[in-house]
Amino acid sequence: MRNRGLLSLGLALCCAGMLSAASAGAGTITRNPAVTSVPRSELGDATASHGLMTWEWTPLCVSLITPVELPPGDWDVRGLRMSLLYGSCSRLKGLDVGLMNNVKETMYGLQIGGINMAGYAGGLQFGLINSVVELKGMQIGLVNYAHVAYGLQIGLVNIISETSWGFCPIVFGSF
Repeated sequence: MRNRGLLSLGLALCCAGMLSAASAGAGTITRNPAVTSVPRSELGDATASHGLMTWEWTPLCVSLITPVELPPGDWDVRGLRMSLLYGSCSRLKGLDVGLMNNVKETMYGLQIGGINMAGYAGGLQFGLINSVVELKGMQIGLVNYAHVAYGLQIGLVNIISETSWGFCPIVFGSF
């Protein structure tokens, strides 16, 4: 019980700090270069602007239903994203857990949920329904869809639209 209280307090303080910093008044806000030690080359063009501040990514995203999420859905997540009903982000490197998960661009890691969607998935999608434009990895679910795939699908219905077969039950792969 005590650990839950500390976790709740820590999450509340983190959210309050993000909200107060985002709503800061006039003037410019500068970041200490020592704080963001991720090389710019690794970040690519992953930048979301919010008022006077520019953030590249966040290690934690908590979502009830988009747009009720901290931080907003156009941020990149490098770590853990938890969604109760529906969560959306631009890019994700890490773990994505929820009822309905949507990564608009690239996902590297693991998606676990009822419905998982991504533009590009490098890793594993595990859910009832998995959908991706380009897959490099594996999908496990009842229904798996990929427009282009370099990997394996395991499920009742497996579809890779850019293959000569197109559909295969149980196990389907394209390499």
